[in-house]
Amino acid sequence: MNSDCALAQSFLKLIRGIQDASKFKTTNLKPVKKAELNALVGYINTSGQFVIPPHFYRGEQFTEGRAAVTCLDERAAFIDEAGKYMVGPFEGTAYSYKSGLAVLKLYGGLDNTSKRFVFLPDPRRFNQAERLKYNSPSAYGQYIAVIDKSGKWVIAPFQNPQKAYPLNIGKGLILQSDMTCTRAK
Repeated sequence: MNSDCALAQSFLKLIRGIQDASKFKTTNLKPVKKAELNALVGYINTSGQFVIPPHFYRGEQFTEGRAAVTCLDERAAFIDEAGKYMVGPFEGTAYSYKSGLAVLKLYGGLDNTSKRFVFLPDPRRFNQAERLKYNSPSAYGQYIAVIDKSGKWVIAPFQNPQKAYPLNIGKGLILQSDMTCTRAK
């Protein structure tokens, strides 16, 4: 299946309507904080046994076979039910998949030479001097993007400086303030 076909199928799923994430639950694994391990998050099965050991700062419920997690280095990622990284890690925040798509908040900027998006460290860990190491990206800050389950951009990173919601982000998608996409009416 070529990527255009896969993208079209993702949009078909979206057009049929974004449902509550719990409807897309695909596993019985649940995120649990382990107090003895500095409240790190792992995933247990229905028997209470850890299937994915606690080594994340944050872990969301699995939806569509993926869970959004925050790693120990504070980067975000999506893992599968075996704990394998499927997308990421990357600088930013990941939100749960719904209808094959996930919204990301990313830290970065546009490379002044290539004009492509470049991931950069979260500004809380990034000083002005270090910025020069990254080809002086312009418009450095927080971006929003939408990806499919393979990690490919459906909506490339863009800035929302007014933080206005709902926001028409193109391709028939509306970004809501809860970081979900809905179909444009």
